[in-house]
Amino acid sequence: VIGLRARDMVQERQKVLEKQIENEKKVSRQLRQVDALKDQFLANTSHELKTPLQGIIGLSEGLSERIRDAADKEDLSMIIASGKRLSSLVNDILDFSKLKHKNLELQIKPISIKVLVDIVFTLSKPLVGQKEVTLINLIKGDPLVDADENRLQQIFHNLVSNAIKFTEKGYVRLRISVVESDTGPLLQFAVEDTGIG
Repeated sequence: VIGLRARDMVQERQKVLEKQIENEKKVSRQLRQVDALKDQFLANTSHELKTPLQGIIGLSEGLSERIRDAADKEDLSMIIASGKRLSSLVNDILDFSKLKHKNLELQIKPISIKVLVDIVFTLSKPLVGQKEVTLINLIKGDPLVDADENRLQQIFHNLVSNAIKFTEKGYVRLRISVVESDTGPLLQFAVEDTGIG
């Protein structure tokens, strides 16, 4: 009798375990489906946003060519730069999906680092607000660097906005220096600030 009872308990326990495993498999399948739907939603939304953004950028660039007032031209250049930054962020959402599936490609080309940093600082001015913080580009000349412009701009935006966030007074400045490596000379970037960090 004890042997039968023990066997029944083992069989009952095995049925419970099998049911738990089946439930876990079901939840896992559902989570994979939700994850796939999320990726599809992000990709579709990003594609839908790209068309009007390109229209805004194109119209602003066309308007900028016709306007002669310097202040208006500067405002339009801010709109264009902000539109391009937003377009880049939309591309980042698409890249997230590519990165997840391991098919992200960098767009390497020669870019002007000084001009890129100037754009980042211009777009970051609203973050300064009423704070007594000066943004300083210490890059001399116009060095060209082989890099992915959007990725590098994203890195600079992240570093500079973080520096501004924690700096109440003083400066945020960016400089570069050449560092030798096994693969040849590389550029090293440094963002310095007078903040609490």
